[in-house]
Amino acid sequence: PGPMSWNTANGLAILAVAIGLVAYAVGLGAGKTGTEVMFVLGQTAGIALSLPLWWAFFRVGVHAVMGMSREAAWRIHIALGDVLLIFGTAHGIASLSALEADLVFKDFTAGPVGLF
Repeated sequence: PGPMSWNTANGLAILAVAIGLVAYAVGLGAGKTGTEVMFVLGQTAGIALSLPLWWAFFRVGVHAVMGMSREAAWRIHIALGDVLLIFGTAHGIASLSALEADLVFKDFTAGPVGLF
């Protein structure tokens, strides 16, 4: 094990997930501008959202299938959450640059709730 009990497999898995999400966003967003880029980044953030949740369950979760300890699973959960924050922030920035602020923050909410 490396620093904070990380090993090569953990690091490579997180890196592969991040690269896959970047490739997804770049592939769908190629040649797009404005609102289309906002939607692509929103889709990518939505996909990234599910990943930390899979690693957050206490008894039955991905960690049980992988034979990992809860502590190791929480490290993966945190790393995937960081990836989610990056894509979520990029989606927010794209939303603010593509749409009017009052549309993005309608009724003091953002995201899908703000569309209703």
